[in-house]
Amino acid sequence: APLLEGATIAPRGRAQFRGNPLEPPQYFLTFQGSMNERMHTTRHDLAKAFDGYEKIRPDVHVRIVNRNRMAKTPNFWTLANTSYALVPRGHYRWSFRLSEIMGTCAIPVVMANNWSLPFAPLVNWSEAAIFLEQRYAKNATELLSMLPTDPAVIRKMREK
Repeated sequence: APLLEGATIAPRGRAQFRGNPLEPPQYFLTFQGSMNERMHTTRHDLAKAFDGYEKIRPDVHVRIVNRNRMAKTPNFWTLANTSYALVPRGHYRWSFRLSEIMGTCAIPVVMANNWSLPFAPLVNWSEAAIFLEQRYAKNATELLSMLPTDPAVIRKMREK
């Protein structure tokens, strides 16, 4: 079967970067995206919870903005250098972000209740991803406390 761009592989221009799980990443947690009134509430909750959080923890970059402000934020390649990357629910019950994140060796933090990941019968996702209920999007400190901080655990998950 042919590979489907955005479904089974990252969209063009994003598949160039391959993270190295052996090197310590610059960030602990990242996400950058846009939102509008049609988006699921998870992104709105994340935007409120992480507003100004970079002043407390410079290794955490979570920014959700209107599309016209995207150019003023760090680019994808900068944010890909992370231990964890959020995969919040968007318009639908799937996201091309998962394939992007996997290609950078970041650990996906899936925040989409009842979401089924691809190839679930073949891939033990519990060894390569973190699954959090969408309610954690409302509290940045609580969300961060759910993520393992042990470098050996992070490295092992990034190698998956």
